[in-house]
Amino acid sequence: MKHTISFYGFGNMGQALFNSMQHSPIIHDYNWSFYDPSLVLQEKFKHHPFLQLYSERELIDSSSIIFICVKPQQLSHVLDSLNAHSDSSAHLVSMLAGVTRLHFTHSLGHEWSVSRIMPNTPAKIREGVTAVAYDPLISDSDCDTLKNLLRTAGVVVEVDEDVLNTITAISGSGPAFIYEIMKSMIHFSKSKDIEEHVYIPLISQTLIGAAKMMLQYRDVEALIDSVSSPNGTTVAGLQTFRDEDIGNRLFAVFESAAKRAEELAEESFT
Repeated sequence: MKHTISFYGFGNMGQALFNSMQHSPIIHDYNWSFYDPSLVLQEKFKHHPFLQLYSERELIDSSSIIFICVKPQQLSHVLDSLNAHSDSSAHLVSMLAGVTRLHFTHSLGHEWSVSRIMPNTPAKIREGVTAVAYDPLISDSDCDTLKNLLRTAGVVVEVDEDVLNTITAISGSGPAFIYEIMKSMIHFSKSKDIEEHVYIPLISQTLIGAAKMMLQYRDVEALIDSVSSPNGTTVAGLQTFRDEDIGNRLFAVFESAAKRAEELAEESFT
């Protein structure tokens, strides 16, 4: 009998994760279900070939793994629903930023296994990265099952829970910050009358290529040096980068995102 993998909440991130799974052979290994209070989402996905729309009760009672993909303001209702089904043995996998395992264990009436993940939106095209902090009490088999599910969305990095807030800033929010940098490159391209069919591949492949170089060589300073000819164009741009203190400004961007994740953790207990 196949186990059921479920999504409690099916917004953008839940859809992104499921999209990667449905385009993998793993889709045939499990039954799949979702519940979302949005009638629009229910109507949109209720006839999906791989995905069954369940009630909250059906989902909690029948699932082996439940991805918790709700908005933070919906969490208290989810916890109440879970408490009403204390005989469930589902493994909960939360992607809520800042909401700790301790918050779940304090809020739930019986012992649930709770792991936390921080995926990012490129999971939608199977190019994401997901940080996972496993519940320390789950079996190696359950760890492997979760890892195999997440690998369909891209790279999986196993971490301790105490670094997840920082990781939320780096990779969870990170795509938006990269897009802001891309916006500046687009603005510059347009100002020089470069057309979209030219600047989109130029900008996109530049970032893709640079990222792949980083994965292969890992030494960021050496990579910068490899592009920087003396008295050349790159050095001129880098001088302005440093004169304008852009590196420290970007550091502050990530610091703000990480701080907000910490605040969410504190708010979850108030």
